[in-house]
Amino acid sequence: MAVSPACHATSSAWYLRAFGEHLVTAEGTTLRTEDVLSCGKCEHVIGLYFTQLTRANNNVPPSVSTKFTNKLLQLYEQINCNEPKRLQVIQVFLFPSNVSSQESFHDDFIKQALLNVPWFAMPLHQQIKQIRLKHKYDARDCSLVLLDGSTGKELTRSARERVIEDPTGLAFPWSTHFTVPTKQQISSLLSRIIERGLLCGGSGSKPISSLDHESCKDALQGNVIGVYFSAHWCPPCRAFTPQLIDTYNKLKERGKKFQVLFVSSDRSLDSFESYFSIMPWLALPYDETESRQDLAKLFDIHGIPTLVLLDTDQSLITIEGRGEINDDPQGKRFPWNSPIRLLTERTAARLYNTPAVVLFLESENEDDLRFGESVLTTAAKSVQMEADEFSSSPIIFFVAFDSNTSEWLRDYVGIEDDAPLLTIIDLPLGRISIMEYGVDISEESVNEFVASFSNNTLPFNVIGQL
Repeated sequence: MAVSPACHATSSAWYLRAFGEHLVTAEGTTLRTEDVLSCGKCEHVIGLYFTQLTRANNNVPPSVSTKFTNKLLQLYEQINCNEPKRLQVIQVFLFPSNVSSQESFHDDFIKQALLNVPWFAMPLHQQIKQIRLKHKYDARDCSLVLLDGSTGKELTRSARERVIEDPTGLAFPWSTHFTVPTKQQISSLLSRIIERGLLCGGSGSKPISSLDHESCKDALQGNVIGVYFSAHWCPPCRAFTPQLIDTYNKLKERGKKFQVLFVSSDRSLDSFESYFSIMPWLALPYDETESRQDLAKLFDIHGIPTLVLLDTDQSLITIEGRGEINDDPQGKRFPWNSPIRLLTERTAARLYNTPAVVLFLESENEDDLRFGESVLTTAAKSVQMEADEFSSSPIIFFVAFDSNTSEWLRDYVGIEDDAPLLTIIDLPLGRISIMEYGVDISEESVNEFVASFSNNTLPFNVIGQL
């Protein structure tokens, strides 16, 4: 096979971690990924086109989603009619669940998949990377995901629908992905808002009052801030608000620096005042329509209730504060900025897409929680600092206390009720590794365990075969 000359891209480029060092063409030519995706050849957008890798009964590969492929080809030619190219497509294969390796397939399958199209495909031997991409984007046959060519950031994962709706690409690349606002953007907007003054809630015991600029600054200074988008007409909001009030009061009783800013979607001033009268925190005045819209736009709010949590420096902690409060109503994990997650029914959904370090502990008390965070945090922060969206070994970290969710996970992967027990559970690849019994679970041993995973030297068992 012919191999193209080297390009001067760095080996740390995100696309090498995402796709590997080589891509292939229909002719069987192997090209360096750097040559295809760097050096200005794809300045803007990379499309990941997921197609099912299947075999017909006569062992001849069937055509791959011909109808949509033709639509994508038309868009590709339209978008790239002038140099430099604005769109590069990489075909990613979805392997059948009953095939354990790429050995059942051969190069003819790639040739068939790329028949009459000008783009590239990931080689079959990069099966693990393709499985990771499938789970990362929850891809199905004919899914099309668009990425920023310079950073790898997701632009939209519903591009297939956009191609059908807009076949000539008038609104290309149809960006729908939430871009995390910077600390500077958040601080600037909050500064403009508090200059105009805020309201202070009465909690039912005293009337709503106005705060001037200096009082607003004092009320927010040095606090973790919850920006709470809610409305009285919304039943889920009315259900969540008492829980948030309870957690807020518990944190205040313990001297924690926590403040909430209510951003109303109520339909009248009377409804706003009635709803806000039970709240013990701050609010934007009802007539500050522009400020409310600016906050909703900054945090990409599409539904309520939504609780956005900001750290003391006004950087974003999470837009899923409602879930954090529901999972931790006592506020034991305040300010909810730890890289270690509690295993709950809500957070367990991430296990289906990403490998995870799961530390099983016996009882949910603050001592066990502190122990779990103390032994896991260094490794988690190290992974967090070194990783990007396409690290070869993405991984998340959980502490799992005795609960229905923990019991379900133990049953699913086939492990006993021992605790403490340190595992790496990789559901996307159907495998599990357990730290050797008798090894003390410490910060050092966890670091070594995670490093072995990152270096691909950790032994695994197939889930269900322990």
